[in-house]
Amino acid sequence: MSRFDLADLGHNSPEYLHTFAEATKLAYAARLQYASDREPSPPPLDRLLSEKQLGREAAKIKRQQAVPLQSPP
Repeated sequence: MSRFDLADLGHNSPEYLHTFAEATKLAYAARLQYASDREPSPPPLDRLLSEKQLGREAAKIKRQQAVPLQSPP
């Protein structure tokens, strides 16, 4: 959500809620992909929270199109 001008979207507007829902789906998909025991298999937080990765994820959000939740591979 930090990649979007939230004031421009308008608080609780359809555009804001759509963007929030799409960002939530992307975050949930990443959570499903990396959910495991942190001890033997820690999630790559440095990569997941990097500016580059956040930009790639934000670019997946289309203002006029909802995308189905993708199950991890």
